[in-house]
Amino acid sequence: VSIFTPERVPEPEPEVATVEPEVEAEPEPEPEPELVTEPVQQANDDTPATSQLDRIEARLDEQDRALRRVLTLLVDWVEGDASRPDLDAIRDSMG
Repeated sequence: VSIFTPERVPEPEPEVATVEPEVEAEPEPEPEPELVTEPVQQANDDTPATSQLDRIEARLDEQDRALRRVLTLLVDWVEGDASRPDLDAIRDSMG
């Protein structure tokens, strides 16, 4: 009785491709442009544009205060310790 044992053939090593990271040279910083200062003309405070800007700024300040007040009230209401009303009756009637 002969036992046939095939020869083992070594498996080839897988080729691993190595990728060298590309090193990008840092660009040299651009020189900052020189600031040329020109004399500023004094704005005439009674021009229509100036008065309109003043009105817009005043309205913006008023809206900012109102928005902050509403947000404060909303946060106080959400974080409040008061018990919440039972809204199940309202929810059931809608569905």
